[in-house]
Amino acid sequence: CDIIFTVLLNQTDYIPVQDYPDSKFLPIYPQEDLGGFFNGVLRFDNAKKTIKRGYEDTIKIIGPAYDLTKSQFAVEKCLQQIDIYNKHFQRYTEQKKILFDEVTMAVQSLQKDMGNALIGESEYGKQRIGVKK
Repeated sequence: CDIIFTVLLNQTDYIPVQDYPDSKFLPIYPQEDLGGFFNGVLRFDNAKKTIKRGYEDTIKIIGPAYDLTKSQFAVEKCLQQIDIYNKHFQRYTEQKKILFDEVTMAVQSLQKDMGNALIGESEYGKQRIGVKK
């Protein structure tokens, strides 16, 4: 277990961290003195009040971790979306390069064909000009 939530009954309770060297502890201490074990915790006439205080103490400790987890989840989701967009962009870039290369080859081929045709026309044109004079 990596993280151990420990619910303690007073501020002086001891956590045996040496027994769990690879774990992290998240201690939940009561914010107010509960009145001891027998005179406080086991007084069932105050059970609702004690449970409410325990809940509030727990939320005070775990709440920020929960908010952080929610934020981290949102960031992870955004990073996954960015990764998807990046893959689409890479595919688009690769297709654009292939298309550019194909268009370049077609233009070069057309220029070559037109160059050959123009050379023929210019020679023909020179002959026509020569005839007129």
